[in-house]
Amino acid sequence: MTPFKSNIKPPAKRLVFIVSDGLRAETLYGSNYTKLSEMENIAPYLSSIVHNIGCWGTSHTRVPTESRPGHVALIAGIYEDPSAVAKGWKENPVDFDTVFNESRYTWSWGSPDILPMFTKVSGKHVFAQSYSAEEEDFSGKQSTALLDKWVFDHFKQFLFSTGKEKQLSEQIRSDKVIFFLHLLGMDTAGHTHKPYSEEHIHNLLVVDEGVKEINDLVNNFYKDNGTVFIFTSDHGMTDWGSHGAGSKFETETPFIAWGAGIKRSVNPVNINQADIAPLISTLIGIPIPVNSVGILPTETLHLSMHEISSAMYANAKQICAQFKGKQQRTKANSFRIWYYEFADLQRDKLNAFEGAIELTIHGKEYAQAIKLCRELIELSLRGLDYYQNYYQRLLLSCVVLSYVGWIVLLFLNLTDYPEKRRLFLSQENIQPNNSYGNKNINVPFAVSLVFTFLFTFLQSLPYMYYIYFATPQCIFWAVCHKFRRGYNRIKGEMRTRSVKLRVLLHGIVYLIGVEILVWCFFNRAIISIPMCIMAVWPSMKQNLSTGIKLWWCISCITLAVFPLMPVVGTNFDLSLITRAVLLWIACAIVSCFLPIFRKEKRYIWTTFVQIVLLIIVLCNLIFIDSTFGDKQGLARISQVISWLLLGISVVIPLFGSNRMQSRLVTIMLSFVIPFISLSVSYEPMFMLNLFLNLMAWLSIEMKYDRYYYIVRYGRPLRTTDPRSHVNFSDFRRAYLFLLYSILAFFGLGNIASLNSFDPMWVRCYLTVFSPFTMAALILFKTLIPYLAFSFIAMLLEHISYSWYKTPVHG
Repeated sequence: MTPFKSNIKPPAKRLVFIVSDGLRAETLYGSNYTKLSEMENIAPYLSSIVHNIGCWGTSHTRVPTESRPGHVALIAGIYEDPSAVAKGWKENPVDFDTVFNESRYTWSWGSPDILPMFTKVSGKHVFAQSYSAEEEDFSGKQSTALLDKWVFDHFKQFLFSTGKEKQLSEQIRSDKVIFFLHLLGMDTAGHTHKPYSEEHIHNLLVVDEGVKEINDLVNNFYKDNGTVFIFTSDHGMTDWGSHGAGSKFETETPFIAWGAGIKRSVNPVNINQADIAPLISTLIGIPIPVNSVGILPTETLHLSMHEISSAMYANAKQICAQFKGKQQRTKANSFRIWYYEFADLQRDKLNAFEGAIELTIHGKEYAQAIKLCRELIELSLRGLDYYQNYYQRLLLSCVVLSYVGWIVLLFLNLTDYPEKRRLFLSQENIQPNNSYGNKNINVPFAVSLVFTFLFTFLQSLPYMYYIYFATPQCIFWAVCHKFRRGYNRIKGEMRTRSVKLRVLLHGIVYLIGVEILVWCFFNRAIISIPMCIMAVWPSMKQNLSTGIKLWWCISCITLAVFPLMPVVGTNFDLSLITRAVLLWIACAIVSCFLPIFRKEKRYIWTTFVQIVLLIIVLCNLIFIDSTFGDKQGLARISQVISWLLLGISVVIPLFGSNRMQSRLVTIMLSFVIPFISLSVSYEPMFMLNLFLNLMAWLSIEMKYDRYYYIVRYGRPLRTTDPRSHVNFSDFRRAYLFLLYSILAFFGLGNIASLNSFDPMWVRCYLTVFSPFTMAALILFKTLIPYLAFSFIAMLLEHISYSWYKTPVHG
């Protein structure tokens, strides 16, 4: 696409663009944005800019509130696809235009995680200088403000050195120049010390002083009043030092602009983050990035109405060009009979808009021209969204059909060939299913697939669309083959009225239960309701001892407390972790004296080793907390111990007992060792209660189905009762599995929100920003609760369809 540039004379020759990473608006402006009573104490120079000469307000970001997409929105004017997270927010999945690329020259200083991604998409006129990645340390060993001081110092050195190089001196004195200063200190201070800490406020004072020095230095260097300054942030931060989701603290960032072309504002302005890109382009007279969706914030400009209307028209033509391009590509790749044009902005209406805008500008009706430009931009953005999501309904339909078909197929498989449900039945005794050879089903589905692939190919749709369109057809192909047999079997099972009524009642109960689980995604505290209800379930069983019933009831009620607690990640609580570790050690010691374990020497020895490792983990955590408290950072010996414990704990189960309960306890103790190292609050206590509850569940299921002995892995057993068909117990277990999944999901917070993660979780293993290593450790910690109940569910799957009395030896 052709870049669009306003034909007005740019008010500024150069831009000093300062982005303080992770600075939220509330931190700078105070709790009350309109009075700014707290700003004078923490940022006196920026406060003087706001009160005297600058335009200020709030820049609203979008989810995900991360550094990579935030800077892309600021510099390119686009809200990038979150798929960039797969590359650690460091690489460009798709190349895009930026204000750096459109500038004559750009010099930048800052983080090695941010600057390279813009130099790669720009030409040789963009220069970047970064500190080493090892300096991005969040252990507290050194002041986070040193990162920002590095940027300020190197910018000063750069300006002082220009007198020695004639070519460089000519370059920086030309127009359309951008100086980009990326300040990572506030983000690092927020992660390390939290936003309300003294260290965070001190870092803000350093930033404020640095901005003052840069302002004075640049103005004294050029002495032409041709410089414009913009100070903002890429994203905010929660109170516990995380970001990524869409809370107010994460999406509201400060915006302060002053200098050439900026109008002083008394009241705060509200702009979107992407609006800053066209603002920069207008101020220094460069084309707006071709991919930008930002709308020029006219309330910030100190220009004539004619200049503002011309700049808005350039902005409207730039966004309209994207709409036209997307419209033409969609139309060219679509069949005419299936093409539906965006009705609100057809060709005639678009031409009428452009003609009316030009006529009003020539007629000096600037206010009307600006209004028409905004309407055209709004319609173009709606149309752009329409064509970007042109196949959305079709794709969503395919997804819904795939899920529905998969559910039906699973249910039919549960009712088909009960002989296959026997655990150790040899394959030669299973009758093969030859129903897949039905030509009456295969031929129509084959024709349908060929037609679908041809439809996709002729429209030049992405390769992923082939999978979307083919998946529901393949699933329903299998459903059609199994439907008749499954329907007849279900019909045969539901002959009596009592069975039908029982099925209906169970269906209603489970439907209500599933709806409760759905609401947990909106309010995590709701998960406590089904946990409390399940606490009374064993009381309806006659063959269970009082001890097991009490064990289950107490563990369920205790687990129901955790979703009511604050999300993990607010503060590091060593005392709570210590109590949890001591309880784990106590439970491990008690287990060695239980009748079921005390005769197993392998279990006793492995448990002893794990108890020693738990003690080492606790001592290591206490030492790390002291070194962090003394601002000495992570000691090398502590880091080595943490990694060694992680490796050793994983292999310990290989040397443990083969008996079911023994192996379960050994595996859980092994997983909890690194889990404790990755904890900051009540997580180990949650895992202990979850494990005890799962063991109670396993005991109840085994007692209920008359399993009075321990089953060895892989040992063939004699079946005394060939009960292998699906029953109501299977649905109960399935619901409990789903309940535990949701509990693991929300028990410690919402893992669907990026702001639930805290970099301090991994402080025992590394303190330098390494996205893939950090993500792997955090994912490992997150999966441990899932692994716990998955092991129990796997065991129940292996033993739930037969009653065993004696093993077959040999």
